[in-house]
Amino acid sequence: MPTEQFTISLNGKQSFTEELHRPTPVAAPLKAFAAVDPTTRPQFGQLGDRLAIIAAGADVSGTNNQYGTIYRPQGLPTTGAATVHVLSQQNRNAATKSGLIARNDLSKADNSAGYVTLEVTPGKGIQLQWDADGNGQLESSKTVTGVTAPVWLRLVRDGTAFTGQYSMDGSTWSTVATITVPSALTTEDVGVFTTSHNKYVDGRADFASFTAG
Repeated sequence: MPTEQFTISLNGKQSFTEELHRPTPVAAPLKAFAAVDPTTRPQFGQLGDRLAIIAAGADVSGTNNQYGTIYRPQGLPTTGAATVHVLSQQNRNAATKSGLIARNDLSKADNSAGYVTLEVTPGKGIQLQWDADGNGQLESSKTVTGVTAPVWLRLVRDGTAFTGQYSMDGSTWSTVATITVPSALTTEDVGVFTTSHNKYVDGRADFASFTAG
């Protein structure tokens, strides 16, 4: 969860610094949701503009719809954008995914259409995935290799057209692709997410500066 540091002194001479992981509630209008194996224990945290998710998940691709997300309900209008700084992600697999997620209803992981993700991975670069046929599964993708976290991600929407972009400095942007998602409703849920690419093993992702609208 969001990390704080504290220093412990011993006998007034020796000292060392420890990291304290302290879960804090996610504040409205944000919500948290996990579609993962029930034997795992997803966690969500917020500290200022910092967000953290610990979650397992087989993947978000094809019939796999397993993820943990902190999201803004109906936060992405017909013309709008979502942006986030992916600070770090735990490398559970070369295809561990952390980034932006949009969907008609993110709490209906198995069947909600209008589905788009833009994510960074430890070993497969930046990926833009989308549901081209409206069946609630991510069957289409575009990839830019050679990019890892930390990285800025931006998903720009214009009707049913979505453009995935990334930036190393939050200022100069490169485009992954512009794609069409015919099943996207007038407004969609949008947020940050992670999936460890392991059904039973949690992975952590840290985010900052998430905006949507």
